[in-house]
Amino acid sequence: MPSCFGPVEENFSPRAVTVTNGSAPINDKGNSPFMSNFISTRKYNWITFPFVNLFMQFQRVANLYFLIIAIFASIPTISPISPITSWLPLLFVLGVTAIREAIEDYKRSVSDREINSREATIYNQTAFQATTWKDLKVGDLVKVENNEFFPADIVVLSTSEEGGACFVETANLDGETNLKTKGAAKETYTLLTKQTVESQSSLAGHVNGTIHAPAPSNDIFTFDSYMEWKGNKVALGPDQLLMRGCKLRNTGWIVGIVIYSGNDTKVMQNQTKSSMKRSYIERRLNIQIMAVFALLFLCCFICSIGNGVVVRDIFNQWYLDPDTPTITLDKDNAPLSGLVSFFTFLILLSQTIPISLYVTMEVVKSFQAMLIEFDQEIFYEPTQQKTQCRTSNLTEELGSVEYIFSDKTGTLTQNVMEFMKCSINGVIYGQGITEVERAIAKKNGKSLPPADPIIEGSLSFKDDRLTDGRWTSAQDSSLIGQFLLLLGVCHTVQLEESTDKNGNTSFKYQAASPDEGALVEAAAFLGCKFISRSSGHVEVEFCGKKQSFEILAINEFNSTRKRMSMVVRRPDGSLVLLVKGADTVIYERLKANDPSMDVTLEHLALFAEQGLRTLCLAQRELTENDFNRWYSLYHNASCALENREEKLMEVAEDIEIQLNLIGATAIEDKLQVGVADTIQHLADAGIKLWVLTGDKQETAIN
Repeated sequence: MPSCFGPVEENFSPRAVTVTNGSAPINDKGNSPFMSNFISTRKYNWITFPFVNLFMQFQRVANLYFLIIAIFASIPTISPISPITSWLPLLFVLGVTAIREAIEDYKRSVSDREINSREATIYNQTAFQATTWKDLKVGDLVKVENNEFFPADIVVLSTSEEGGACFVETANLDGETNLKTKGAAKETYTLLTKQTVESQSSLAGHVNGTIHAPAPSNDIFTFDSYMEWKGNKVALGPDQLLMRGCKLRNTGWIVGIVIYSGNDTKVMQNQTKSSMKRSYIERRLNIQIMAVFALLFLCCFICSIGNGVVVRDIFNQWYLDPDTPTITLDKDNAPLSGLVSFFTFLILLSQTIPISLYVTMEVVKSFQAMLIEFDQEIFYEPTQQKTQCRTSNLTEELGSVEYIFSDKTGTLTQNVMEFMKCSINGVIYGQGITEVERAIAKKNGKSLPPADPIIEGSLSFKDDRLTDGRWTSAQDSSLIGQFLLLLGVCHTVQLEESTDKNGNTSFKYQAASPDEGALVEAAAFLGCKFISRSSGHVEVEFCGKKQSFEILAINEFNSTRKRMSMVVRRPDGSLVLLVKGADTVIYERLKANDPSMDVTLEHLALFAEQGLRTLCLAQRELTENDFNRWYSLYHNASCALENREEKLMEVAEDIEIQLNLIGATAIEDKLQVGVADTIQHLADAGIKLWVLTGDKQETAIN
């Protein structure tokens, strides 16, 4: 075993993972110093189940009340009834709930076993070999192939794609169905080439380094790390982290190092500990039972006082003496008789809170859960998947929903973007009619021509002034050309090559968001076709000629910045900053008195009223001195181990100023089929719908 060095870190402290010849680090005992990759989402185990389950069940006030009654009923001195009548219903309720919980926990166990036993591929110093997910260790060199899930949080070193890029589906993590573009750092994928990885035998000598990573956390958007690799300090960020539970898509394979495993992974850090969930009705019942019990206590107290008075004053007559004196009828000790009779009355009046109510509730919940699972009306035909009722305690909540908070994009809408209109130099282009315009016209009794067919899958644009290259003879052709070049160059889209059964090769754009894909499709349709991305270069075909742009720096989009920018070197050697983002942030950074600002702002308002998603485009010419001064700050920020994202945002602010407005785009995201009827039915049922969206208010309302 090769020697590995470095301190043994605690699970929740920053870690330095040293990998020698492709092997994971070990401690003095021959074990990994980090968390294993075994996971368990079970609530119980076979030893603790009876105790933990009973503890959870007796948090229900009614169960605790019936237990006290059953205990009192078992004392012959004070009980006027058979204890069986109290114990049997209680044991039935506890048993049914325990069996239901055991079945649900067993299903979790089966799911855990299936996940832990999945096959993974790791490197063993000479070749890749199969192992199971649970046997993976931090520092293992892992190979994941197309359409496979990532078994742990992995720092990607190389991929089968040119430029070290890969596509990841994160639906299991954040619900997003769009593919995310990830990629290896330039310093690693240039050494770990496709030929080196596939040769396997020579791979070990190339995988030597130390990754300095922060402590495990539940933040899926940040990963401020760096790697000491071949004598260089390589910055690592969220783009290099492939998280457990995500799936590799449209990429042959990736090779990376496990950095977080098991419960240290991002997805497991975001999971909360399983607990017994309680519905609103059950919580209300707990409060009501406590109120009824208080009333019952008062009644028993009054009756016990009356019993003491009767025993003391009336039983003095010789003819009222009981044949067999009991403690509750002891005239010589009336206070004690009154006290003991309190518990007798408590047992007699215990049916004020009927245990049959809980017996019925438990049976109904169990059957209702089964009916939901076997309901053919909610059976999903495409995947042959039935509804899964994971927690039968909450079935009645479905009938008491008052509010629905829904995402808009991809939930209420199809998440298929269509480039409809644009504004360039104060002129609107695009003659398409949106769904909102058609709905307004229908409401007002007006008729409109039928919708045009979608062009090239994601484009519904029609304007003879721009199509078929006619824009090249327009008066403002220079600005239109800059507009198209910005769309064709300033993006993170990847080109996917696929071959059909007949051997015909086709290309498809793979974008991190459908908005970006629609914009690149539009640029290609209008004369600026993106054709390749490799080693820090973007190549486009502009007006029939191939042009290569060198990508020098990228300031990525996030929800705080609401924009992305890119510094590129044109084929003629000049430098330019390309920016696209929301109008609110772009307008703050424009040069004063830009001639097209006011009219473009009016166009943006018009697009929003038509239900379109808008974006502003701008650029800034740079000198070599300006760029060199800024790039040194950018490089230092990109290598920071702490607060990297904040530092990169501060650096981006320095260069994203004094911009020239180029134009604006308008994209339509059509509603899902049946959304309007569904919203109407929800409203008729008295359910309020709140839509969560990042669109302009006018767009969302329309």
